Amino acid sequence: MKYEIRLYVHGTPNGQKTWGVGDLDGNYIETFYGRKSNVFTQMFVEVRQFGSSAYCYYTYLRTGNVCDTIGRTGGYFALTLRINYYYADTQNIYNLLDAAYNKFIVGPKSIVSVNDGVTKYLITDFSQADATLKVLEQELNKYLMQFSSDSDFVPLSGFSANGQNEPAVVNILDCDVRAIANYIKSSSSISVSPWYSSVREQQTNQRMTAEINAVKIQAQHDVSVAQRDKEAGIKAIRNEYKEADRTISSLRIELDKANKEIIRLSGVVNDLNIKLQRAVAYEEKYDKLVKKFNKKNEALTRVTDYLFGLNEISKDLGLDLSSKSYGTGNDNGKNSQKKENDSSFMRLVQKIHPFMDFFVIIVLLGIIGFTLPKSCNTKNMSRVEYVISEDQGDLEGGEQDANKTVADGGIITNDDVQESQLSLKERFPTAKIDVIEINAQKPMKYGDGSSYTLSLQNVNEELDGEWESSDFEINENQVTPKRAGQCTISYVVGDDTLVTRTITVR
Repeated sequence: MKYEIRLYVHGTPNGQKTWGVGDLDGNYIETFYGRKSNVFTQMFVEVRQFGSSAYCYYTYLRTGNVCDTIGRTGGYFALTLRINYYYADTQNIYNLLDAAYNKFIVGPKSIVSVNDGVTKYLITDFSQADATLKVLEQELNKYLMQFSSDSDFVPLSGFSANGQNEPAVVNILDCDVRAIANYIKSSSSISVSPWYSSVREQQTNQRMTAEINAVKIQAQHDVSVAQRDKEAGIKAIRNEYKEADRTISSLRIELDKANKEIIRLSGVVNDLNIKLQRAVAYEEKYDKLVKKFNKKNEALTRVTDYLFGLNEISKDLGLDLSSKSYGTGNDNGKNSQKKENDSSFMRLVQKIHPFMDFFVIIVLLGIIGFTLPKSCNTKNMSRVEYVISEDQGDLEGGEQDANKTVADGGIITNDDVQESQLSLKERFPTAKIDVIEINAQKPMKYGDGSSYTLSLQNVNEELDGEWESSDFEINENQVTPKRAGQCTISYVVGDDTLVTRTITVR
């Protein structure tokens, strides 16, 4: 037997470079540039035929974190033994190439360095390590020749070559000589690596996968049963509490109605509070009017007493005129004439006296009818008294006194009566409401608890009125806003509004 063993070195120190590769193997070696692998270390066993020549290639390939001399990643390094026979002990030749890589290729002064799992080329071309590689090729030949038997070299006749399918993967521990040889004969290629799953691991994985699948199936079944039980329980609970849901819905509706009714009643209460405040004010005014009315009754009593006095005077005058004697019998001449004249005068007085009494009564009743209703209806309720002169000896003076109306110690004239008939706004056309604490730069504020002082301006007399507003809390002349926005307040005297002001509350 003639054994032909050749070593090829190839990789990417600076692009793809080769060492020892002839023209016959160039195309095959180039196929390793860019090969993809899911393990970092492996050995390909492939049978190739070129014309009448057939060879078996054993390529020890390192990939992964392989960088060229300038640090570019994605490279590879490979040692390829080309033998003109099939070397049957695949495990042995893998270990041989792995030892050669670690002894001759890796090192600080060799071809590559390995640090923290990163393989980096130290040379840019394999020709720079020509002497080392020649020594390595001799050592490999020497080892194979010394430690192999003829039975390890199997002729390539009957082997399939140039296979196009992906090579099968086998763990290095599972490389049974006969089984691997039969597989390569049929498919022409195989890949071995300690990183592939072994048969035992695969069986364990299959068993674990089967157990996991069984557990998944049981779990899915248990989940399905639990889901059905859960759904049944939920359905039962829903059926159980369906009536409760309807009751809750009904109660919510009632609650909404109650809340709306509370809001409505709150508005009613606010309106009633305002009316109550007005009623209290009206009650106070009513008490004042009762007192004033009693005083008017006293004035009316005095007038009645005066009329009674006039009646008595009339009677007295009639009696005096009928019983008075004018002279004696000694004056039969002049006295008789004078007596006749006096009798005519007295008869005239007796005739017109009832008409004078009636006139005085009409005048007094007119004064009472004019002043008493005005004094009751006027908001100021000025005290009016009728003062009738008690001088019964002077009827003319009594009539003049009866035509006089005294108000708070002063005489009410026609101008006073006309002024009392004017409305509040006509009497005080320039009246306005002033807030002492605010101005254009300092507006009224809501929510800080501040109160503000109100006052009437351009009113030259004291009015018996009150402040009214639904937007403010009112305490005499002090107000506090209930809300922000446009708020109004009015000064009201009785049923008449004197002035209203709109205030912007921030």
